[in-house]
Amino acid sequence: MNNEHKALTASEESFESVIPFTYTNDYDKLIRITAIVLKFIRFKVYCKVSNQTKERLNRTLELGRLNQCQRIVAEDYEIAERLVIRHHYYKAQNVLNRYVNDRNLKLILDEKGIYREATRMKNSSLSSNAKNPILLLPNQALTQMVIMKYHRKTFHAGTAHTVVAVREKYLVPNLRQLTKSILKQCVVCRRVQGQAYRYPFVPDLPSERVTRNRPFQNIGLDYFGPLIIRSERNDKKKIWVCLFTCMVTRAVHLETVLDNSTIEFLSAFRRFIARRGAPDLVISDNAPTFKLGSEVLQNELPKQERNPNLDSIRIRENIKWKFITPFSPWQGGFYERLVGSVKNALKKATGKAILTLRNFETVLTEVEAVLNTRPLTPVNDSLIDGTIKVLRPVDLLNPFSNIHPFTGTDVQRTPLIFYSSETKESITHWFHSINENLNEFWNIWHKDYLQALIEKFQRMQQSRHGSVDT
Repeated sequence: MNNEHKALTASEESFESVIPFTYTNDYDKLIRITAIVLKFIRFKVYCKVSNQTKERLNRTLELGRLNQCQRIVAEDYEIAERLVIRHHYYKAQNVLNRYVNDRNLKLILDEKGIYREATRMKNSSLSSNAKNPILLLPNQALTQMVIMKYHRKTFHAGTAHTVVAVREKYLVPNLRQLTKSILKQCVVCRRVQGQAYRYPFVPDLPSERVTRNRPFQNIGLDYFGPLIIRSERNDKKKIWVCLFTCMVTRAVHLETVLDNSTIEFLSAFRRFIARRGAPDLVISDNAPTFKLGSEVLQNELPKQERNPNLDSIRIRENIKWKFITPFSPWQGGFYERLVGSVKNALKKATGKAILTLRNFETVLTEVEAVLNTRPLTPVNDSLIDGTIKVLRPVDLLNPFSNIHPFTGTDVQRTPLIFYSSETKESITHWFHSINENLNEFWNIWHKDYLQALIEKFQRMQQSRHGSVDT
C-alpha cells in the first residue's frame, strides 16, 4: 500500500480525482455515492478482469474487501471513506508534504494509506480514531464537508463545540479558524440568527454564578413556546417547554408541559426535583404560572395535611424565589440565552416537520444532552500532543458520563479503584478518589471558566454585532 501510495502521489499536477468533491457539499452523500460506484465496479467489472488487474484494483480501490452482498453495509462505507481521504491527499500533495515534514505533528502512514497523528494516548480508553486522529488538509473541499457534517450533527452548534466534535476523529491544522469561517457561511445559522445589534452594558455577575455550589442549587427557570406537535388523531396541538438551568455549571434540564396551567408547571417542577434535587434559589420572570406555583410550593403545601400525592413535591421551606423586574427580560439573561440555544437547536434539527409528542420529547432530550456537552472553556488549539482540554457542564454533573458520541477531555483524573471485597476503608478510599476527580473539574471551572467570562465581557464591549459563534 505504501509503494502504491507513493507511486500515485509522485506527480500531483497530473492527478485528476474521479471523486466528485465539487459536485456536493454533503460529506455523507459523497461517501454514499462513492460506495455505490465501488459496489457497481465490484459486481460488473471486477469479476471479468485478469488476476493481475484484480490485484491492482485491490491495492488502489480495496475492491476485494467489499462485502459480497449487493446492499451497502458499514464496511463498504469505511472503504469508500478511506478512498475519498486518499484522493484528497493526492489533490494537494504539496500541502500534504508540508505537514508530513512538520515534526510537531508526528504523522504516521497506516497500512491503508491514511495519515494519522501519533499521540500519547495509546493506553487510554479512547476510541482508535481519537487515539490516532486522521489528518485532513485545511482549505480542501473534503475538510469543509467534514466540518459542516459535525456542525449539523451537533444541532448547528458554535465554533468551540464543533471543533471539539471534529477533533474526536480528525486532525485538521488551523481547525478553529477554518471552522469559524465555514460556520459564517452556514445558511441555516444565518437565517436563524437575528440582525446585528449593539451590546448593552453588562453589570457584575451575581455571587451565585461565580461561587462553587452543587449542580442546580441555584437555578433559572423559564418557559418557551408554543410549539406545534401532532396528536394521535393527527391533529395539531400546542405544547411548551420548561427550561431549568444551573447558574454555576450552566447545565440545562428540559421538561415538556402540555399547557400553561400551574398544575402542569408543578408536575414539571416535581420531575425536576426528583432527578436534580431541590434548589435553594430560583430566579424567574413574573409569569402568573410561576408566581402561583411559588406561592403553592412555599406557603400552601406546608399547611396541608400529610398527603402521599403531595409528599414528593414538598420542598424545604427556606427556598428562595426571586422574580426579575417586570418587563426587564435582560435581568434573566443567563436563562434567556439558553432558551435561544434550545430554540435554535430545535428549529435546525426539525425544520418545518411536525413531530408526535413522543418524537418531540426524544429530540428535546437529545438537545439537552448536546447543550450539556458544549464546551465552557476555550478549546486548546495546540496540535502538538493531540489532546483536548475543555470543560463541559456534564463534567460537573457526572465526571464519568459518556452521553454523547463526541466527548472526551484531557483532565488528569485519578484512576478509580474497585475492590473485590468491600470494607469501610476501601469504600472511603473510593469515595475520596471520586472527589479528587470532581475537584479537578472544579479547579478548571475556577481557573479557566471564570477567566473566560472576563474575556468574553471584554470582547462584547469591543463588538457591535451578533455572531453565529454561540
